[in-house]
Order: sequence, then structure tokens, then C-alpha cells
Amino acid sequence: MSIVYRKLNPSEMYWNAMGGAPLTLWARLNKTLDVDVLKKAIAATRRRHPYLNAAQSGENLVRSPLSEIPLEVRICKDNEDAIRREIDDLLHHEIEHFDVSDTFCRVLLLQPEPNAPSPSNLVVLGDHRVFDGKSALIWTQDILRHLNTLAEDPNATIEVDEMPMFDIFELVPDLKLPDLPPVEGYVTLAKPQDIDESKPVFVQDKVLKVDPELFRRFKAQCKAHDLTVNGPLTVAYAAAIADVANKKAGEVSTRTVNLSMAADLRGSTKSPVPADCINSIAGTFNLAVDIGPDSDLWELAADLASRTAKTIEAGEPWRTMIYTKTDPAKIAGLYAVSAVVSNIGHFPNQQGEIMATSVESHVMGRGEMNPLTGVHFLEAQGDLRVVLGFSPKFYSAETVDGVLNAMEARLNEMAV
Repeated sequence: MSIVYRKLNPSEMYWNAMGGAPLTLWARLNKTLDVDVLKKAIAATRRRHPYLNAAQSGENLVRSPLSEIPLEVRICKDNEDAIRREIDDLLHHEIEHFDVSDTFCRVLLLQPEPNAPSPSNLVVLGDHRVFDGKSALIWTQDILRHLNTLAEDPNATIEVDEMPMFDIFELVPDLKLPDLPPVEGYVTLAKPQDIDESKPVFVQDKVLKVDPELFRRFKAQCKAHDLTVNGPLTVAYAAAIADVANKKAGEVSTRTVNLSMAADLRGSTKSPVPADCINSIAGTFNLAVDIGPDSDLWELAADLASRTAKTIEAGEPWRTMIYTKTDPAKIAGLYAVSAVVSNIGHFPNQQGEIMATSVESHVMGRGEMNPLTGVHFLEAQGDLRVVLGFSPKFYSAETVDGVLNAMEARLNEMAV
């Protein structure tokens, strides 16, 4: 069964300061799917991935199994705009906010009109505070693998290695939660405003399409410095934030931007946790770095990569959903620019290779982990786009343009 995956852009997701942060993964199938077959495939997936089959309640964050994953079936044209509208309607008007006390995950099946030759579209929705895109991709692939099995034999029995729900503290007995989340410093680009926290905050996108020749030269410099692109891109973005903050404040002194790196070890044999688990399981450690107008960004990128590799080799402890245990706003203040960086580079070691797959930098807001703005670096066939998601309620277009323009200038500086 052929499929096309697509993670929605930040502006197509739904952020609520007091609610959840849904992550949406969309798989377009090549045939019309029978609902009962999908239910059978989901049931098998739940046996293998228990956190698909859970909810969380109480002050102590107790997780418990559910009888089933919420599944909704709708009629929808096999058209990208129509599918986006259905997802938007579900998130904005029906779910309102993703309540993890109800479920961690939902499935939406979009079916064609009766007798229409169009295929089905499968959408997996989950709370981003609980799992990330990698987990969603693994889960969705698993559902589709079972669908392929059932397509060949509708009566097939799907054998899976069942996994019980577990407590990360049992797997890693010496694990301790930090008193504070890993936000070591911040730069405010927008004046804090009084907001109604019960109302949703919608996000828009601005996209910087990097000139292919500039990106080619930038990658050549990355190779010359023996670095993958994620780390230097992250440093360039942080430097752009510092540039804009200095300009906005009318300052000439160095403005400090602190990054908190989260290196994802899932899939490494060093990890005690399966790769298909949840967002709250990753090796994390703080790597503060001061970035100013005169900083040598290649030196900083190399230093970050070196310290990251050493920290991984040292076997730093694991985290468990820090952001649900503590409030970032207590440390960072309102709408403070910080960074949570995943998979900063390739670090081969005896335990396996840590893969560089994505970089995300978020602004922390009130309540839960609420990315009012975030940057995603998207590369495909030599084409780089920097997608900056932001809320116009908190950031002006001028500020956002300033960040993107400053980043392009920093990329030009690093590509020489």
C-alpha cells in the first residue's frame, strides 16, 4: 500500500496556552480503506505501542490504559485543501484542545464519497507534549504495515511483540527530575502582553527560501569543518535572534542566547527505552553558549558538536517530560526565546549512531510547553527552506522578517 507522509506546518496546528499541542501526521493511501480493517490494524498497533493506548490524569501524572483509541470517520474529497479543512475543523472546533486526560492519540479516517474511485486518507493526531514526529511516524508506519498484511489476507492474524506499559523510573532507577526545565537564558523579542489563556493562539508561517547556491556553499563549509548541517544552522538561527534582539534594544553589547540541546538517543543500543516510545524519553543535557555580533559561529558549532558527543559518550541521564512537571515561564519569563534542539548531528560510537533528523527552536509561553513561535529547517534535494511559525498576536511581521533576514545574512557570513 503506497503512502505519502506529511507533517503539517506550524500554522496548520492548533496551540492553546492552557490545552495541548496537537501534532498531526497525514498518510495518503492508494486505495479505499475498510473501517473494520483499520480497527483491526489499530488494535494490533496498540498491543505493540502501549502509549497509543493511554491517558494521563492527576497531579502525579499517572498514566493508564484506555479501552480503545478514539477513531473518527468522515467523508472528504481526496484533495489537499479539503483534507486540511477537515483537520482544521476537527482541531479548532471539536477537540478545542487536546486533553491528555482523555487520550494521548486520535485517529481520523477520511473516506471518499460512495462509489468514488478516490483513496482514503489516514491522519494520526497526538499531543506533542507526549510524543514527537518520530514516534508518530513509527506508529503510523506500524498501522500501515498491518493494513498491508490484511490487504493480502483479510483473515490474517497479526502477530506482534506485545509490550506492557512501563514506568521510566523503573527502567532507569537512578533517574531524577531536575528542579527546573532546561531553559538557561532567554532574549525577549516581544513585549509581554496580558492574554486570555483560555483562548487559542493561532500561528502563521513565514518562509525563507535559501538561495540554492548559498546553501551549496554553506554545506561545503559544513563538510570542511567536519560538521553536519543541523548544528551550524541552529547556531546561525540563534545568532540571528541575538542580532535582532540587539538591534531592537539599541544595544551594541553582546546579547546572550542560551541553547538547551536535547540529543535523541532512541534507537541506540545504549538506550533502555524502545525507539517507538514517547517524546518524554530522550537523553538530554544543557549546553549553554553565548552568541554575540562578533562570535565565530563555526567555532561555536564545532564546540557544541564536541560537547554533545562527549556528553552522549558519558551516558547522561534520561528525562521524563520535564515540561509537564514544571512551568518554563517561571524561569524564562513570558514569550522568551530559547531553543530545544533535537538530533544536532551524527556521532558514531560503539553504541550506535545518533542520527541528525530535525531541529526545532521554540518560544516558551505560559502554562504548558507552548511554542508560540518555532523554526523548522526543511531540506529536500538541495533546497533549504527556513519556516518560522509565529503568532501575530505576539510578534509583528517586521520582527519575524528581521529574524529571517538576519539568518540569511549569517548564512552568507558562514558560507564564505
